[in-house]
Amino acid sequence: MNKFLILLTPLLLLLLLLGCKEEIQSLPLNEEKLGKILIDVHVAEAAMQRMVGPKKDSLRELYYDQIFEIHGVSQTSFEESMSLLTQNPRRLRFFYENLIDEIEKEKANRNPKRKTRTFSKPNPDSLSQE
Repeated sequence: MNKFLILLTPLLLLLLLLGCKEEIQSLPLNEEKLGKILIDVHVAEAAMQRMVGPKKDSLRELYYDQIFEIHGVSQTSFEESMSLLTQNPRRLRFFYENLIDEIEKEKANRNPKRKTRTFSKPNPDSLSQE
């Protein structure tokens, strides 16, 4: 009986470890495409941040439809991908950390000589009509 338990214990431990292994499902959308879509989604959400009510809902639907059309994906595949990501917080955090890194790299690779325009308040004297 003791020999049986000695042989069975490692097998049970192995099965336990294999059973606890976290299975990572593949996303309907690849992560690169999903990242590009999420950037657009976050920009759209920021644009609507101060809106409320039905106008915001209508505009959100319009923006999302356009984003999905631009990227050639369905709303269903986007929602399934996001659902799978949110079921695994570590994976979601890792995904967003990589996305932020990519955005930062893209910003750094932009033409550094490009000047951004700054607008100053006009001089009140220059606005007076003569």
